[in-house]
Amino acid sequence: MSAPGARFPRAARLTKPSHFAAVFAARQKLCGRFFCVHWRENGLPHARLGLVVAKRVAKRAVRRNWLKRQIREIFRVWPGRSVGVDLVVRVTHPPHDATRRVLRAELETLLVRLHDRLSASRFRTRAMGDGVPR
Repeated sequence: MSAPGARFPRAARLTKPSHFAAVFAARQKLCGRFFCVHWRENGLPHARLGLVVAKRVAKRAVRRNWLKRQIREIFRVWPGRSVGVDLVVRVTHPPHDATRRVLRAELETLLVRLHDRLSASRFRTRAMGDGVPR
């Protein structure tokens, strides 16, 4: 549960279809049993989040909204939010029997893997010099 007064500010969201399209066009993703996390570096000092929960995955709006709230809360407390990256979390399979704990564990695992991958790529870029391939 989130703390009283905790907000998910507009600056932390992907709001335009062009933002989503840019993330999907980058073709970088990590997938688990229920989620795929697509990402693209954004050049900002913070991460932004977009959500995709299709009717095919959760037929009832109540369930789709519940999934979105869970994902937003996990993102809100994620320590890697200070990394300049746009994320789109896509729910890929119906989590019929999955508990909140299972969903949280999977998404946190994907976010840790993403953070490790981003850290490794930044380290390689710095080690090579200016980051421009020759």
